[in-house]
Amino acid sequence: MLSNGVRKVWTAHVGLSFGDVPADHWAYRFIETMLHRGITAGCGSGNYCPAADVSRLAMAVFLSASMVGGDQVPYSGDVAGMGHYECDTEGVSLFGDIEPESGACRFVHFLALEGITSGCGGGNYCPWDPVTRWQMAVFLATAMAGGGDNVPVSGTVPGMGDYNCVAEGGSSVFGDVPPGDGGCRYIHYIAAEGVTSGCGGGNYCPAELVSRAQMAVFLSAAFELTPGE
Repeated sequence: MLSNGVRKVWTAHVGLSFGDVPADHWAYRFIETMLHRGITAGCGSGNYCPAADVSRLAMAVFLSASMVGGDQVPYSGDVAGMGHYECDTEGVSLFGDIEPESGACRFVHFLALEGITSGCGGGNYCPWDPVTRWQMAVFLATAMAGGGDNVPVSGTVPGMGDYNCVAEGGSSVFGDVPPGDGGCRYIHYIAAEGVTSGCGGGNYCPAELVSRAQMAVFLSAAFELTPGE
């Protein structure tokens, strides 16, 4: 009760929100951030499923909500080179495997709207395909830089060294990411921005799949998300 006699109720976030994410879990605070920020409510039954692979559909929801907030992701828009979409029961989807009435429709299309993805080919998005660390770097770097063209080809990763992502005479700070690789500049960009330092041993492990726990860490670092406002 306040000093003037007015009763007020505060809501406090006490943690331990998911049954499968104890307080000593290595990604605990990042996963709690995902919930507190309204980015995800978990995988169902009070769990988060931290070890589960992230699908392209889940990634679209995670990334879109992290960028602008889940409530701000539009239900309709015009994607350059693709057309107009309407995510509702009688709407239009630009992807053959994404129903317009799907709850994920607006999140998938938002990534297309922002120029982060144009799908997986053949007019599809491939929502159930798992996301690799290579793909995640491309998605994150493009979102962070405001477009793929804004991701630099060369630069410096603090504490690791300089990089130059060109096929001839280039250099990479990761042993398993050749400088001529198409994902080189994206991977190095998120490293330069402090989102990742690789998977250990001087490598990035681009072919490894991203878990839901790792996704929480990537997004928290990329968009400087914290549990509080």
